[in-house]
Amino acid sequence: MGTRRKAIAATISSLVIFGTLVASNVALYESQEQGVVLHAVSDEAKAVATEAELAKGLVALSLLRTSQSVLEASGHPCSDPLGAMPALRSIALSSNFGGIAANARGTVTRSGGQSDNLTLLTPFTGFVSGYLNFALTVDLGFSTSLVQYHKAEVHYLHLPILYDESIATCLSAVGYLRSKVQGLKRTPGACATPSILGAIAEADRRYSALAREAGLTLSISSSSMDRWGVHCPTISYEVVVSQYGVPGVSGDFTWRVSEGGSLLA
Repeated sequence: MGTRRKAIAATISSLVIFGTLVASNVALYESQEQGVVLHAVSDEAKAVATEAELAKGLVALSLLRTSQSVLEASGHPCSDPLGAMPALRSIALSSNFGGIAANARGTVTRSGGQSDNLTLLTPFTGFVSGYLNFALTVDLGFSTSLVQYHKAEVHYLHLPILYDESIATCLSAVGYLRSKVQGLKRTPGACATPSILGAIAEADRRYSALAREAGLTLSISSSSMDRWGVHCPTISYEVVVSQYGVPGVSGDFTWRVSEGGSLLA
């Protein structure tokens, strides 16, 4: 009887030890499996964060490309350049990179942060006073069973055109020319054509030099047209301010503004 009890006790002890080992192995397996899942989630989250940087970089690049194509398409009026470029008032963009949806809206802005962490477009990031600047609002979204990602950001970008300086130079030249013509002493019965052409030439010399100092090119052209039944001709003029070789995301381009009018000789 004693031997039998010992055998039963040994069997029970073995079962307890075996059960403990099984439970321990199951716990270890579950712990390792959870670790693998957490590691996978961590890796995917890191990958999503990296791809999100690329996604917002792509929409920012699209904003600058779109803007550059509008800016270089033709000359724009000095008095209201943006009024002649409605496409720049609000630009909607979207992209999908690595499953990350990026929806963005860009607008021209007159204020913003001077530094920006959008490193993919470093030469064009941040607000620069006097340049043409943009505010870009980006919404990023990504969703899987393991990772949920959503982020909204605002970035400031620019194209290095001398926006304020070119407009100011153009309008100053126009104002100077009109003032000179209005101040001319006219002889009754005689046309003031030579005096007006002289004022145009003087304005051209004066403001061409000022424009060069600012990194711009200015020219004033003129033409005269005889009017039927009128003794003196009408003289038309145009002030053109250009900035050549502007660095852009699609290569160098030319920014140009102009303003014209007519003067009765």
